[in-house]
Amino acid sequence: MSRPKSPIGRMTELDLLRFLAAFCVLAFHYTSSDGRMWGENAIKVFPAAAPIFRFGSMGVVLFFCISGFVILMSAWDRSVEEFAVSRITRLFPAYWFAIALVATVSLLTGKPDSVNLRVPEFLTNLTMVQEGLGVPHALPVFWTLWIELRFYLLIALLIAVGGMTYKRVMAFMAGWLLLSAVLYNSGAHLVDQFFLFMWSPYFVGGMAAFLIRRFGSSLLPWLIFGFSWLLALHTRGTVWAYPGMPLDNAAQSIEAVLTTVIFGVMALVAVGALRFLRWKRLTVLGALTYPIYLIHHWCGELVITTLGLRSNPWLGVAASLTVALVLAYGIYRLVEVPVQRVLRSRLKDSLRLMREASAPAEPPPQPPSQDREPASLSR
Repeated sequence: MSRPKSPIGRMTELDLLRFLAAFCVLAFHYTSSDGRMWGENAIKVFPAAAPIFRFGSMGVVLFFCISGFVILMSAWDRSVEEFAVSRITRLFPAYWFAIALVATVSLLTGKPDSVNLRVPEFLTNLTMVQEGLGVPHALPVFWTLWIELRFYLLIALLIAVGGMTYKRVMAFMAGWLLLSAVLYNSGAHLVDQFFLFMWSPYFVGGMAAFLIRRFGSSLLPWLIFGFSWLLALHTRGTVWAYPGMPLDNAAQSIEAVLTTVIFGVMALVAVGALRFLRWKRLTVLGALTYPIYLIHHWCGELVITTLGLRSNPWLGVAASLTVALVLAYGIYRLVEVPVQRVLRSRLKDSLRLMREASAPAEPPPQPPSQDREPASLSR
């Protein structure tokens, strides 16, 4: 295994960036996305804010860049089994609770109206692979988890073929980007499902930033980082067009600038320029990011429609944000922390049993050999 020049501790600057990315997505969904929350086009509800906050969808791009950094850091010096345990315990407790909460409220109250899944579809959502099976997502934000899950699979395969080394990871990143560039417009849908051509530049950009941060600055990872940025400028498509908010040249230029800003922030992370943001309380913001991302859209629809706040949209946004933050903190403290502890222990026990059952059986002990009587005495 390649060894770092200096160890990387807890990077609270990434916790802050994750929360900022989640907040951007919240702003987008609450003020600029489709009309499910407000019953009409968002630009009619927020004529001044919607054209600005529509770019909050770029928070997803920042999420994927951070994921490339963090997942490579998490996978380094780990086996496939250890990596799988870390991802399962991180993703599923809050995810399962969110589905159970949405399903219970929906079945009991029928609210919000956009949640109309049947019980079998909710159960399929528990696997997190529902999109691959053609089953609707229980919550609209789950589409990004399907992308993340396939990225994790690629990392697991990289570990399986020989473990993490600097050289192997560099070859993987270069090959992934090249494949994405060559096949992006080929119509190879099945290959795209696995290699994520549209999203690979962001993951690879984050991975390159990790290598620079851990092993020091050198030309090759910076070239891959730069190529990721250029490819992202071509494949970008996070900002969507809505009635009254077309994806015109001006909007595409803003999207390109924001993409450049995101890669610039990751470059600052890579060289350690954001280390001044080391504040322990930022870890709480990082912990809230995942649960608030999962439930904020549903929470907004539920609060706004239940309290009849469509006529007072900014109060609806404030109420939705408050409820989402409180609920996210409850999920973190009462669900994620205890369930992750138990789940991690049980999974490690399962891995231990699997290793023991797969170990080659020891040969049975042989009886002590009996020396034969010398031939001269038997005569």
